[in-house]
Amino acid sequence: MKRSIGGCSTRRRGVTLVFTMVMMVVLLGFATLAIDSGQIFGLRAETQATADAGALAGATMIVDEQTTESVYATAMSTVAINQRGYGYESLGDQLVEIGVWNSVTHTFTSLDPGEWESGGFAVRVRAAHNNAPLFFAAIYGKYKTDVARAAVAVGSRPCGGIWG
Repeated sequence: MKRSIGGCSTRRRGVTLVFTMVMMVVLLGFATLAIDSGQIFGLRAETQATADAGALAGATMIVDEQTTESVYATAMSTVAINQRGYGYESLGDQLVEIGVWNSVTHTFTSLDPGEWESGGFAVRVRAAHNNAPLFFAAIYGKYKTDVARAAVAVGSRPCGGIWG
């Protein structure tokens, strides 16, 4: 004769342990998604703000008709100042380009350093954070991530004519 406790057979007593273990893995997956994706989204916003600041600083130097070196130096120093020191910033991966912005097609065309003075009026800055550590995703084998963002700022040059 089978013995039952509370209407359940004794063969089903271990099911609760298995169900709890499966749910713990699912809950850990949701924690990974919530915490690590929140960190990545925050890092993306911060990196975008850094790229925006660098591009605006470079475009300001173009408006003031500075040299190529001063435009690059100002944009890079602004990026370096605005990047937070988490120990994984990658200033070697930053990129500053001077070129032309097409407002109709929303495209940036980079110019060579020798030819930007004749027609370049825009600055594109790429800011990056490489090897940013992840917290819970390390359980699943993903330890670090890279985040890169770009911004274009448009300056203007005096044309010597009349704007109409």
